[in-house]
Amino acid sequence: MDPGNTVGLAIFDLSGREILISSAKNVNMNWVIDRIIDSGTPVIIATDVTPAPSYVKKLASVFSAKLFVPRKDMSVRLKDELTKTFTFNNDHEMDAAAAIIYALKHYSQMFKKVDERVPAELQDFVKAGLVLGEFASIDDAMRALHRALHETKVEHHKVEKKTNVDVSKLFEKIAEFKRAYTRLLVENDDLKKTLRALRNRPKIMVHEENCSRLKVEIAHLKEIVEKFKSASLEKFYEVVEIENYGKSVVLSSDVSGKVVRVLKNTGNPKYLEDAKLIIANFSIDVGVPVVSEENVNLIKVDNKIYIRKDEVEDILRYHNGFLNWIKKYKKRYHGEK
Repeated sequence: MDPGNTVGLAIFDLSGREILISSAKNVNMNWVIDRIIDSGTPVIIATDVTPAPSYVKKLASVFSAKLFVPRKDMSVRLKDELTKTFTFNNDHEMDAAAAIIYALKHYSQMFKKVDERVPAELQDFVKAGLVLGEFASIDDAMRALHRALHETKVEHHKVEKKTNVDVSKLFEKIAEFKRAYTRLLVENDDLKKTLRALRNRPKIMVHEENCSRLKVEIAHLKEIVEKFKSASLEKFYEVVEIENYGKSVVLSSDVSGKVVRVLKNTGNPKYLEDAKLIIANFSIDVGVPVVSEENVNLIKVDNKIYIRKDEVEDILRYHNGFLNWIKKYKKRYHGEK
């Protein structure tokens, strides 16, 4: 991207295909974030100059994306060469496009190897993991996927509906549930900076110059809270929280057909076999999908925990679809039935 009074923004997928090229004058960071969120989950955020502007650093930090900075400022000649097949409204859009195209070119050899070795539906997932340092190599990524299979044991008779699932779309769908949180992170960061600045000024200045502004910001935050509280709970499952999965604890909580959050890894797994989904930060050997807390979005309303129904259904379909893909993989390459 290209920050400034006129912001230039260019978004490409990991295969180098254009998703969005845009620009606008006198816009804040929320304008940029909204367009990024609407386009997908960012993996790389690039700039055409070195060192990277603080604006670009902050944006990369907000999304936990890889910040790509060229070794030296990109020349006009280089940017013209990289973007000669594109049409722009201004130089800001060209600078933004040149930056991300140059970044993708930097990773092109690694991406090519991924395309050659990894099934198409998992290529973007593996590429993102390599760029972000989640995997040390392609082999490491494949081993991680295989480990995920062996740690996830789902009894097929418990799956109510079988479907062919595009795994890459499911990864993207899961990521979508985390995007709205990003906007709140930015707003929270901006408010913290505002409060720090106000605290460093004389109290009389705060009262005279900022009282009305603070009231507006407080009202805005209250509005956000009320929206969360008033959200239709028909679209949510209430999460049953249990300390452990001992017999007396589970039976008293009635977990049958429910989403269960387990806090301690003690007890007999058989008491959880009728649950719909288990949320735990440890492995539980039972014929029910188990997902860690960091991979779901839990919402607390009036001391109760909730999770969106569509998020749960997507997780269940993902587990089923992923297992089907592994079965086909084993049958194709290992002759297993």
